[in-house]
Amino acid sequence: VHLIEYHNRANNCYESLACKLIDTKKCSEKFRKRFLPRELTILLHVRHPYIIRINSIIKCRSKICIFMRYAEMGDLLSFASDLWALGVVLYMLLNKSIPFKGKTRQVYEQQMTRAWKFRSRVNDTLSPEVKTLVRNLLEPNPLIRWTIEEVLVCDWLIQDRRLRSLNAEEFAALAEARTFARSSADIERVKEKLRRSENSDQLVTMIKETGSKLATGNHSNSLLSLRNSH
Repeated sequence: VHLIEYHNRANNCYESLACKLIDTKKCSEKFRKRFLPRELTILLHVRHPYIIRINSIIKCRSKICIFMRYAEMGDLLSFASDLWALGVVLYMLLNKSIPFKGKTRQVYEQQMTRAWKFRSRVNDTLSPEVKTLVRNLLEPNPLIRWTIEEVLVCDWLIQDRRLRSLNAEEFAALAEARTFARSSADIERVKEKLRRSENSDQLVTMIKETGSKLATGNHSNSLLSLRNSH
């Protein structure tokens, strides 16, 4: 996705738009012939105040450009959502199956009640460290779910000897993650209380307040916090 400037000649003004670029050469035939036309048709017909509206769709050789309103306030997703997705992918790699099955409501209920388990054929072969990682990534409460800093210093990852020979940027990122892990002890204690509590409103406030205090250390410009500008 790219940010572009559109010149509206009718009003003689410039407008910021987001452009989603799809290279059909890199897509499978099934996606190109079945799913892509369906997606484009739906996008053109959706009209809802809370869904980004499509401005236009242009095909240029093998590439399809989808121009849409630029969401200047950012998206609704977060790093916590990315960590959940990472947990799903890791689970699938270890089990050769998906963690949740069924219709939408069934899947939602399974996610919220942590109704998943490792397959019996691999359960005894997986290390306790990787099980702990998956369990903390597939945590339905985003306030308790592990952050990327916590993942980088988890027991399973640090077993890899390749992490002992890092380039300068990787070393700086890992050092920062370890610093963050040490400085976030207060949050971890609150998280543990939250895991044991049924009424979590007060504890959620405590986590936010504790996080605000830690934020004064300003990790926002770190390598770990950088997003792709596109």
